[in-house]
Amino acid sequence: MAEIKEYVAKNDENGSVTISEEVIASISAIAASEIDGVAALGTSNVADFLGKKNQGKGVKVNIDGNDAEINITLSIKKGSVIPTVAKAVQENVVSAVESMTGINITAVNVKIAGVAFEKEKKKATAEPETTEK
Repeated sequence: MAEIKEYVAKNDENGSVTISEEVIASISAIAASEIDGVAALGTSNVADFLGKKNQGKGVKVNIDGNDAEINITLSIKKGSVIPTVAKAVQENVVSAVESMTGINITAVNVKIAGVAFEKEKKKATAEPETTEK
């Protein structure tokens, strides 16, 4: 079954510009990933995020005319202040999407799905064993 894609069309005297929800999702994902404290989008697996195979992963866009509501699911880095990171994500996503597309963003809903912990590094400097006889 084919997935139905929504588009935002802007008409002017020169013609029309049609913007896919996938484009809005990609812009949103990039804007969210720029925020310090965001570890991954849509998952707690940092490897998925760094691979950037699906740039819109973790982002859902609901289009209503020339308005859009964006829902972002993300994981944050351990030690980050959740309300601070979420507010920064909201502001950056609104700024990026509105400036690049001209679409009015009615809401950016941020869902924190997990916390990413850094893997502890093994100590590289182990003391050499000495054998006394």
